[in-house]
Amino acid sequence: MSTGLSWGNAFPADESAIATKLLMQAWSQLASSPGTEFTAELSEPKLTDILCEHLKSISEGTGRLTGRWGQENPSGKIDPAKGKRLTSYRTDIEYFSNRSTPVLKLVYEFKKIDGANARSLTKYWGPDGMGRFIEGDYAIKQPVVFMAGISVSPKETCVGKLKAVLESKRCDALGWRDASARTVAPSRSFPKEAHFDTEHLRPAEKLPSAGYVRICHLFVDFPEAS
Repeated sequence: MSTGLSWGNAFPADESAIATKLLMQAWSQLASSPGTEFTAELSEPKLTDILCEHLKSISEGTGRLTGRWGQENPSGKIDPAKGKRLTSYRTDIEYFSNRSTPVLKLVYEFKKIDGANARSLTKYWGPDGMGRFIEGDYAIKQPVVFMAGISVSPKETCVGKLKAVLESKRCDALGWRDASARTVAPSRSFPKEAHFDTEHLRPAEKLPSAGYVRICHLFVDFPEAS
């Protein structure tokens, strides 16, 4: 992994690269297995639940990951003075390790994407997709996060259509760090796994020390959609 940023030791690069590569490999194993029921007909929550359980079962065998995988982890904000929950949400998949300093926390948000369906593109970049890492409460103060597009039509078509939408006026409000260069390819952080990066400003209380968040865009698919 090459961050392309002056983050110093703010992000444990080696372990994040191993974890992300394993996630992509785990998806391929499940989707390409003969007779698999891991198909596009399953809902996003079911797909990510199965994927995460598979990651848990194969992760120890790598011998190089010290953390743990989790899915649908509940998080949110509370008002300690009132003993009251203010917000609540659940992330798709997380990888967490406190064996390094700083603590490593990787958040992967999955969204089905169909190059022929504009609504699926909107869900990907909208408030329940990328927006969760920008204005929302996902991965607060984390420098690198992940969107994972589940391609249900040819992957390259999905990627091309999504990049075109991100460059359009429809996405002007996504807090771009540099609106003149919205998509960065190859990925600066994960050139082998991610198709491209986007970089965004967040509200001050959610910003990482780098001053912006980098979203690395992964894409997975099914053999029948290729």
